[in-house]
Amino acid sequence: MNSIERFYATVERKPVDRPACWLGDPTPAEARRLCEFYKVPDVKALKRVCGDDFYAVEIPYHSPTCNAIFAAFDWYMKNVTYDVEAFDEAGLGGFLMDQLAAQMGEEGEYITMVGSMTMESQNNWADAAVARQEAAYPKMTLVADKRVADDSDAEKAYEITKQLIQKYPNLKGILGTGSFDAPGAARAIQELGLTGKVFAISVAMPLEVKDYLEDGTLGSVALWDAAVTAKVMLNAAMKLWNGQTIAEGDDLGEDGYNAIHIDGHNLIGQGWIAITTKNVDDFGF
Repeated sequence: MNSIERFYATVERKPVDRPACWLGDPTPAEARRLCEFYKVPDVKALKRVCGDDFYAVEIPYHSPTCNAIFAAFDWYMKNVTYDVEAFDEAGLGGFLMDQLAAQMGEEGEYITMVGSMTMESQNNWADAAVARQEAAYPKMTLVADKRVADDSDAEKAYEITKQLIQKYPNLKGILGTGSFDAPGAARAIQELGLTGKVFAISVAMPLEVKDYLEDGTLGSVALWDAAVTAKVMLNAAMKLWNGQTIAEGDDLGEDGYNAIHIDGHNLIGQGWIAITTKNVDDFGF
């Protein structure tokens, strides 16, 4: 049996060649977090606890589990299926802007930066950030270029930032939505001696910006914790397993998911996190 056949058979409650709750074993990192969540010592005990009746998958994630579930989406309306989203696009964009505005003193010129003009999510986050600025921070101004792309390359983000600062002498903020934006911009800000005068933020990996946070070049970056999202998936699955329903505003037991919004089959939280000097060492990546 391949993973797709195993998934169909499990949904239909037909015999399978081996337990199918994973459709393949979880990675060591996934297994560790799941064992911690269920308070069991190993994967063998984990499978005994979970059985074969629900599936927790972080999407997008190209694994046999995820691919099998996508292949079985014709079952979608016959089986209760939820996607857990850490946030919606407007929420993350607004959060990024709130963070940048606080650092800029809610005034001054800024620009947005993305990995590519064709990356839909990153551009939608940037659009939402601009909308938040227009609604909440009238003393902030988007410069004429409005948006630049760094090809998801920190070196290019560094070069572009230097060019922008030269072109716009009053530039005070750079709002990025890709994980290479803030690291590259911070390097330029630091080299030009503009720490505390020009501010940058984006989604970023904590350890890649740790030094910039600790020396004050960056005030914060944004992230979400996939481990917490996985716990929320399992909490939602257990509610359904116990015969409960999931409703608008429900608390799914983790910070950022205390009042979920439901959009179709999406359970949407407010799971963004501001990474600062206080928590940069908490994630291990």
